[in-house]
Amino acid sequence: MAQLLAPEPGRAPGPFWSDQVDVSPVEALRAATAESDRDPGSAEARFRAAVVANARRLRTLADAARMVETAPAPAAGGPLPVDVVVPTGDDPTDLALRLDGLLAQTTTSWHAVVVAEPHPGETVAIARSYADRDARVSVLDAESGSHGESLDGAIAQGSAPLVAFLPVGSRWSPTHLSTMTAALGTDPTAVAVARSTNTISGPGIDRSAGVSAESLLVLGDVVPLAALLVPRGVLASIGPVDTTLGGGHDFDLVLRIVETAPVRPVPGAQVRHRAPSRPGLPTSPDDPRVWDKHVIERRVVDWAAQRAGLAGRTAGRLSICMPTYEDWSMTIRAVEAVLATADGRDVEVIVVDNGSRRSVSSILSGRFADDDRVTIVRAPQNLNFALGSNLAFALSTGAEVLFLNNDTVLQPEALDLLVARLRSDDTIVAVQPLLLYPDGSVQTAGTFFGGERILPWHLLAGHPREDAIRGGVRRFSAVTAAAMLMRASDVVALEGFDTRFTNGLEDVDLCLRGLALRPGAHHEVEHAAVVEHHESKSTGRKVTNTVNRALFDERWAGAYPGSDLPRYEAFGFDAPHLESTPPAEFRLLRRAYPIVVRPRRDVVDGLRAGSPCLRWAVKTPGDGTARARALDPTVGRIVAALERNGQEVVVDGRQNHYRPSGHLDDVTLTIEGDEPVSPQPGSFAVLWRTDGRTLDPLEARIHHVVVPVTAGHDVDAETDRLVELALDRVRKDPL
Repeated sequence: MAQLLAPEPGRAPGPFWSDQVDVSPVEALRAATAESDRDPGSAEARFRAAVVANARRLRTLADAARMVETAPAPAAGGPLPVDVVVPTGDDPTDLALRLDGLLAQTTTSWHAVVVAEPHPGETVAIARSYADRDARVSVLDAESGSHGESLDGAIAQGSAPLVAFLPVGSRWSPTHLSTMTAALGTDPTAVAVARSTNTISGPGIDRSAGVSAESLLVLGDVVPLAALLVPRGVLASIGPVDTTLGGGHDFDLVLRIVETAPVRPVPGAQVRHRAPSRPGLPTSPDDPRVWDKHVIERRVVDWAAQRAGLAGRTAGRLSICMPTYEDWSMTIRAVEAVLATADGRDVEVIVVDNGSRRSVSSILSGRFADDDRVTIVRAPQNLNFALGSNLAFALSTGAEVLFLNNDTVLQPEALDLLVARLRSDDTIVAVQPLLLYPDGSVQTAGTFFGGERILPWHLLAGHPREDAIRGGVRRFSAVTAAAMLMRASDVVALEGFDTRFTNGLEDVDLCLRGLALRPGAHHEVEHAAVVEHHESKSTGRKVTNTVNRALFDERWAGAYPGSDLPRYEAFGFDAPHLESTPPAEFRLLRRAYPIVVRPRRDVVDGLRAGSPCLRWAVKTPGDGTARARALDPTVGRIVAALERNGQEVVVDGRQNHYRPSGHLDDVTLTIEGDEPVSPQPGSFAVLWRTDGRTLDPLEARIHHVVVPVTAGHDVDAETDRLVELALDRVRKDPL
């Protein structure tokens, strides 16, 4: 068992600023300019350009800190003055309510800087009207659209020794500032934190009790900037707002403040906060909740240390990284399958329990307590798939890593086949097995794209396994991380999954970034390696994950892989059209799905050369797995006879009689079993009898041909007769 910990003492909270805090802004500017002059298009030059902008802002804050040292001391016994940073936001009513609450403060020793961000003009007009009414309110025109830079600019405008924030959706009681300043006193190092409730009205929930860096890593972004009163020197010491964090810069700023300064709780003060129109789920990539895992990742996964430690990873060891949430039964089954198929291979399994109930991690820990190949790590909150996988990777030691869902079951030899495929070609970045549903149908045989602004889909989902194997397509722009093998060095080079994605598209994003790792980089599917995946078979076409799709489209706009629709030809299909859903709320993205059809074709050679090659779906009463079919001699003989006639054959077990790709079948041949099977509408329907029970009249009527029980004595001859009947029907009445 392990638990997420706070950063080590003295360790800088952000990887970007850790290299800049002790660097003179002039030196940073000089170095950045020189590098940019040498090669203005290089990645290093672009990085240095970011350093230039931040160094300038760091110098501004350092100047502001020096202003604090020379600022006049407050009158004896009087409260310390406070600079209040007030972003306008885009809701005029909310801004007016915040400013009214500021004017109602019982202390008058404050000055407000309202940042006129590029929002609708009505909010800016409201801000200027308050500035005209009260000299303590000033308006700062933001020079860019970056909210973080606007905060820095507003902080630098003031000179008071204390700084408070009044962001969008926050409300202060009239005694807030006086209570906070009195509690902080003249301590230039501590930060005052008020009680904070996450509702504007009603009782609310206080989530600020015992606030610390550790508690924030557990609870997430729940303590708003509005609850803090910060000495200006503390702000200057931690550096500017990190503008690379998008909507997560506020959370990051709060974390850096409480990591740097002692926390002084102020129970007599209370802040209510809520975004004015915050929905139940994020609908924009800028929503702070999209960024909170990214902010947390900086404190629990040190990619620089991972890069430095690559040489220490164990060659030949395979690390399986498996996040799980609120489940122990499927997780145990998945881990046991890994260990059972390892077959002497050096493996380790890192299971990250994403903040499940204690009983879940206790059961998992107890089950594998005596197996040193398995490590159970309990994260204090749900880190989602991306960060849970990144954390598992950071704790692993193998030179190769398999990201694996906890609802999978590795089949025999899968690990050996995957590893052999990855090692066979240095240009392979990731390898995926053939993922099948428990009923034997395909969950995904790879990832296909449809072109620009068309989000990818699982190849051949709902098809029989034979279709994937018959196509033989191995190379892909992306594969799925439900079971994905990679070299640890490549994972580190890409810094893992982007944690802004919430359980969707993070694997596709990682794969597309991986294509730039080296010339010829690509991903493959190893069809011989099979993993059973218990993912829901619901198509989910009515369910939209707006933010994931918006993030993906923002990043890859203009750089989507080319259309894979022509590649369906390798499987014997055409995909002439796309079915689409209504647009999502953000970026007007529409989810698209290929409409797959099977074009007519003829038998190329053999006895039936020139005759139509029909698609026969053999429905068996068994479970449909390859092993079960091998044990049924009748099915095997029928399949062999059909293929000898040049026909295309797929086999469906009991659970898969009504698979969604049934419209591709020309003939439905049902082997009689305990339950009747309704044939695919429009297909040529055959019932192959196996016992002498009385036939139900309805069963006889819904089939075109009923094969007598005696046909089992001469399967080849009867199959030849059925092929001729089906071909004759096509000639007379094309299906």
